[in-house]
Amino acid sequence: MNPYNPSLVNVAVTSKKLWPLKTGIVVGCLLTVAPLFGLLGTIFEVRRAFDSLGSSGIGDPTKLSTSVGTSLVSTAVGLGLCPIGLLILILSLVFHARRKKEIQAAAFPGKGA
Repeated sequence: MNPYNPSLVNVAVTSKKLWPLKTGIVVGCLLTVAPLFGLLGTIFEVRRAFDSLGSSGIGDPTKLSTSVGTSLVSTAVGLGLCPIGLLILILSLVFHARRKKEIQAAAFPGKGA
């Protein structure tokens, strides 16, 4: 067997070993865009608050401030998740590159990296 031609078994093992790191990359990307989803939620909630204010009149401004304050929670949650997503993304990319290099070194002995 030629050591420079990995078999299909080696390819399957390689993809299985990289699967958790690829999942980390996807999760990290999703958490990184969390502030955008938070802003989208805020826009819809503020719009709903002003719609309710328009239908009931300006009788109680505290009701509006409560609605707007509640709507900002989605932005705060999104901004809180973003650093966690960035950390997961960066760590997954670094470990993915290292692991891929190790697997290539094992599959192709003698080829220096």
